[in-house]
Amino acid sequence: MVENLNTGLTVEAWAEITIKEWVKKAAALRISPTDPINAERFVLHIMSSANGNPERIQFMYDYWLNFIDWGVGKGVTLEHRDMLISSGATTRRQKPWFTSVFYTQVKILTQLMAEKYALKAAHVIVNQTKYNNGEKAETRERSRGETNSVDNVTGKNKITYKEFEERRKQSGW
Repeated sequence: MVENLNTGLTVEAWAEITIKEWVKKAAALRISPTDPINAERFVLHIMSSANGNPERIQFMYDYWLNFIDWGVGKGVTLEHRDMLISSGATTRRQKPWFTSVFYTQVKILTQLMAEKYALKAAHVIVNQTKYNNGEKAETRERSRGETNSVDNVTGKNKITYKEFEERRKQSGW
């Protein structure tokens, strides 16, 4: 079975799943029932290096959703929130729609990337072993005087050093 070794696709799929989980959590906590939170309210951007490896993931959404996550706003600050709640001066409570989901999803991404890079490493080892075994066979053929192997760069038949020296002398250089 061929495994997907593309980390960019994996990260993109993970980010889309994270957004879906945020929407699901916001609906479960009944955040803004008059203006429901849906996936269209989130913007996702993945910055990749030149070889396609993801280096940074940016999520963008309405900033006021952070205040709901923290349980602050309209005179309730983070420093005084717990005191105001205990005194009954506010009914604001934390609704952790973002934080709990995000840290859970980051752990999942960590496991996915570890598996992905392990597969890549295994793939490199298998290919290197196949390459080395093929190279050893060509070396054995040349040591027997057989010159039917082809150079990967030039596409011409490989020759031994002795044959090279003879051809060089014949051509006068």
